[in-house]
Amino acid sequence: KRAAYLNWMFYAQVTVESALIDVVTSRNPDKNVSPEKKSTDEEKWRTVLSVLNQKLEGKPWVLGDTFSAADCVLGSVLIWAKSVKATEGFPHVEAYADRCKSRPAFSRARS
Repeated sequence: KRAAYLNWMFYAQVTVESALIDVVTSRNPDKNVSPEKKSTDEEKWRTVLSVLNQKLEGKPWVLGDTFSAADCVLGSVLIWAKSVKATEGFPHVEAYADRCKSRPAFSRARS
């Protein structure tokens, strides 16, 4: 499970978060983003969400039944994504973000 754990830690930061930053920037009307760049960013983000939606289906956490630091990292990115309405149409991603956000330690960390 260590390999899967490390994979999720890096995937969350390198792939998911960078795609989210790109799509949030592209959607910002104050930014001068070309239609081509915006389209590319949206497509990349939908691809990332599709992969996550499939991987999260039927399991509560990225490694299965056990919550780990990988969930802290990935969850924080997806909580942010959900807060800016960037996860709509991906029910397993949204449910996962909600599970992460509902953990008592998350509330304590945010206060």
